[in-house]
Amino acid sequence: MLFAERGYAAAGREEIVDGLGMVREALRGVDAAGRLKVGPVDALALVVMAVLHEAATAIADGDDPGAMHSVIDGMITAITV
Repeated sequence: MLFAERGYAAAGREEIVDGLGMVREALRGVDAAGRLKVGPVDALALVVMAVLHEAATAIADGDDPGAMHSVIDGMITAITV
């Protein structure tokens, strides 16, 4: 069953690890291409995952999606060449 179908309270560690794993692998690809300004990848993945989670939560709580997208775009610009 998907995370969204079970709800936040029922989410297990596996969903968090899977999401973190996807972020980590994306950052490894950016790093391998020589486009990552900061690191190490494993530590940065935790921070990026936290930013994405908080932005998604803010949007779900009614914040402006456009503003959140702008912040995320800015973060990506700040950590990449």
